[in-house]
Amino acid sequence: MDTAVDDIAEEEGGIDEDRAQNRAARSLEARWRWESLLEDGAIGRAPPPAARPAAPKMAAPVSEAEETALRRGVIRYVYLAVDMTATAARTDIRPRRLDFLCQAATRFSARFLAENPLSEIGLLVLRDGKCQALAPLGTAPATLRSCLATAAQEGPSGRTAAVAALQRAAEGLGGAPPHGSRELLMLFTSVSTCNLQDLSMEDVGRTLRERKVQVSVVSLSPEIYMLKRVCVDTFGRFDVAMNTKHFEDLLSSHLSAPACTAGQLAPKLVRMGFPKMLRPEAKKQPETCTCHLEVHGTLYVCPRCSARSCGLPSRCKICDLPLVSASVLARAFRSVVPLPAFSEGLPATSCGACLLPIHSSGRQCPSCKASFCQACDDFMHTTLRQCPSCLAHGGAARLSRE
Repeated sequence: MDTAVDDIAEEEGGIDEDRAQNRAARSLEARWRWESLLEDGAIGRAPPPAARPAAPKMAAPVSEAEETALRRGVIRYVYLAVDMTATAARTDIRPRRLDFLCQAATRFSARFLAENPLSEIGLLVLRDGKCQALAPLGTAPATLRSCLATAAQEGPSGRTAAVAALQRAAEGLGGAPPHGSRELLMLFTSVSTCNLQDLSMEDVGRTLRERKVQVSVVSLSPEIYMLKRVCVDTFGRFDVAMNTKHFEDLLSSHLSAPACTAGQLAPKLVRMGFPKMLRPEAKKQPETCTCHLEVHGTLYVCPRCSARSCGLPSRCKICDLPLVSASVLARAFRSVVPLPAFSEGLPATSCGACLLPIHSSGRQCPSCKASFCQACDDFMHTTLRQCPSCLAHGGAARLSRE
């Protein structure tokens, strides 16, 4: 009798353990359910069960190299809006969505200014039904990073008011020069938006169209119809990320300047200055820059008013003249003329860049026919933006002509 009771108790204990494991598995599945989302074209809904594949196919990474010749702006004025409302406290992305968004925004702002040196970027934060401007246009990457860190320490709170960010961007970008593109890029995490003001989203969207401001959204949550409508009306995009890697790819696609039509930008010759570098040994005593009022070893003298600036590219604080250098202009035009996509080439023994063996089929440059490995191909299209073999052959051709 005692043996039977022990067997029954053991069976009950095993059943309880199985139930606990099933509950834990269901909880884990629900926590990461957004990773197995399926794409259904432009509708944005999951296909019926009969049409679902056995294994979900992830979206292809967004390619920055475009073979089609498009008209693009060299100078961009961009506001980056980060959603720091209550939904950013979710932990489906470790440690929180807020921390992931701040890290992604920091990396994006640094890469944006590195690849678009003539452009300017500002920072907006959505919290408590309001939109706060943390950094104006023209802020340095280090300042943007510190502003994001300070805002993240306050934590997520309140509801999202997308119309407040749209209104703030319309006001801040309305006075931007007409020869530069005006853009608002929102990093979104909410599933809804509230309007705590008398102004409707339709009115703000109309103002954005009149001021030629392009609105784009990269979201961790499903689409919001009214916000997507504003994006479409302003020639922007509303992208929903399927996972963190897809979010980074979608965000990186905004590093290149968007294609513009004839009515968006006014062609204009922009006056710029090439300042003279003032080295420490050429100065009789330490001097301060006019932009930060700090002592620096190397300064740049404005060719118009002789004011001192501490870095390039920048804008003279006295006469408002843009100060650039030849290398800055070269970096600015790399995004306008992107490197064409490489094709599947013939099997090669080694990579033309890193000289390491290529174990699979190489990627071939359409101009110089050199073969590269996949890692070097990605590096050239995302960071270098140039083919080293083409540069070497072009330099050799110039030397032979000379």
